[in-house]
Amino acid sequence: MSSADERADTAALSAELAEARAEQAATAEILAAIGRSDMDLGAVLVQLIRSAINLCGGERGVIWIRRGDLLHLEAHVGYPEEWVDLASANPILPDSGSSTATGRTAALGEVLNIADLPNDPRFSGYGAHRVGDYRGSLSAPLLRDGTVVGVLGLTRPMPGLFSDRQVGLLRRFASQAVVAVENARLFGEVQARTRDLKAALDQQTATADVLKVVSQSILDLDGVLTTIIDTAVRLCGGARGTIYLVAGDELVASAFHSKVPEDLRAHLRATRYRLDDNRPIPDAVRACEAMQIVDVQKDPRWQDRTVLTKARFGSMLYVPLVQDGRGIGCMAIPREEAIGFTDRDIGLVRSFADQAVIAVRNASLFQQVQTRTVELERSIDDLRLAQDRLVQTEKLASLGQLTAGIAHEIKNPLNFVNNFAALSADLVDELIDVLRPAGLRPAVRTEIDEIAGLLKGNLEKVASHGRRADSIVRTMLQHSRGGSGELRRIAVNALVDESLGLAYHGARAEHQGFSVALRRHFGPEAGEADVRPQELARVLLNLFSNGFYAVRQRAEGGEPGYEPCLTVTTTGTADAVEIRIHDNGTGMPEAVVQKLFTPFFTTKPPGEGTGLGLSLSHDIVVTQHGGRIDVTSEPGRFTEFRIVLPRDGSAAA
Repeated sequence: MSSADERADTAALSAELAEARAEQAATAEILAAIGRSDMDLGAVLVQLIRSAINLCGGERGVIWIRRGDLLHLEAHVGYPEEWVDLASANPILPDSGSSTATGRTAALGEVLNIADLPNDPRFSGYGAHRVGDYRGSLSAPLLRDGTVVGVLGLTRPMPGLFSDRQVGLLRRFASQAVVAVENARLFGEVQARTRDLKAALDQQTATADVLKVVSQSILDLDGVLTTIIDTAVRLCGGARGTIYLVAGDELVASAFHSKVPEDLRAHLRATRYRLDDNRPIPDAVRACEAMQIVDVQKDPRWQDRTVLTKARFGSMLYVPLVQDGRGIGCMAIPREEAIGFTDRDIGLVRSFADQAVIAVRNASLFQQVQTRTVELERSIDDLRLAQDRLVQTEKLASLGQLTAGIAHEIKNPLNFVNNFAALSADLVDELIDVLRPAGLRPAVRTEIDEIAGLLKGNLEKVASHGRRADSIVRTMLQHSRGGSGELRRIAVNALVDESLGLAYHGARAEHQGFSVALRRHFGPEAGEADVRPQELARVLLNLFSNGFYAVRQRAEGGEPGYEPCLTVTTTGTADAVEIRIHDNGTGMPEAVVQKLFTPFFTTKPPGEGTGLGLSLSHDIVVTQHGGRIDVTSEPGRFTEFRIVLPRDGSAAA
């Protein structure tokens, strides 16, 4: 063999080796692209077409993918825009008699190597080669398990057949295209399955969260319904939403999605739907079936055009809230675009509608329990009040019997003591006058004067304590007889102010130098009330006197910076009048407060109180006027009496 032949053989081997390396490199790049987790099918197919063009001698390339019965343009390289538009608008039917090489290749499942398309009578009628400016054509089927799933085609402007080597290479590229398409399909299925699983997980998580809110927020129905509608809208792809509840024979907007603007909320609240209206929401509630309007702009049932000026609505979904086979409300969820809701969307919203029913029922049951509890508590309070009144009545009855006995047994002896004490004092004066002319020694006369003075002083003390005993008896008799005087309509503030003035001047007259700050807060709403003025004035005088006594006791303790103060406040409602008497005196422990209204109980030193003032006050307020008197106190800080009187005297017991 000559050296020229050797060089020619060497050059041929080098060319074959370069081509093999190029083929291996292209295959490796394509397989690497196919194997990536973020594979972009369109980009991989374009890369595959470019490699096929470079290695197989073509100038343009295309891949068609079968969807249903037709082949659709999937990827292309090198074709003019007019050809791409024509191919995209005209999917190809696989047919062995097709006027296109792609259609015949897909139908036969074989490679077609065509030298000159314009001059081949089988394909001259199609005309796409004139738009795409090509003549030579090579197309290979994409086979998966013997089924054609697409076609890979190469074209070039010059006529002529592709070589056997180029045909073989195109077959391998077609196989790689099948792998890419299959990987993309599997990846899509995995992605879809992942999305379905994620959606199911999101739904389960959301359902659990909503059920947790439903179980923990019985008192906050609005908050629970807002959580439910927010979650339902998010999972079904809605724009916003509203929950309507049945109120009488109407449907009322009761809860809104968080993104519903305030002006739209106000409009929806003001728009009521009667249950018998021929409108979408009442229809869904009456039928207890979900319904939707795919395009509200075109549906005559959508009558509320005002809503469209406040928000963008395309489609609407109505899912009723059904309890015991009866509609109690409805969930209305729009989409901004006219895109219908799927069966999955409707089923998902229906599940949240069921949770809304549970929330409404729980709130209703809780309200019933609360109402019943309040009624029971009121009944217990009434029973306790009646019991207290009965006990007080029994005490007063016993006291009446006691005081009647005292009046009979003590009154006459007490009058005898008082009268003879006064008479004896007069006799002492007369005795001194009689002895004055007698000639007695000065020492004897001095001794007689001293004895007479002591005797007269003792008699005055006897008379003083006798008068006090008589006062106690009279007070007990008043307690036993009950109230006196008739009910009269009087101005409450005037009576309180007059009684306060009398009590204050009496305290200053009894204790020289006594001073206390008086604060009057007389509310005009106190107005007038039907009371027994004399009896109520007696109560007020007693309470004011007790307040003055308390602040005086604290002031005498020498507490630095202490300023005695008594505050009187009056208020009123349509049915009652309230009087509060607050002093910043010594205060009382709870054990003393519990016994304040017990007859003969007093905290004052012997000789300063009878223990009947507050008992008598309680009798006047509760028994005679049908009101109540309460006391609150804190040792060393304050005491406050609260009197509540019915404005209408007919309410008196």
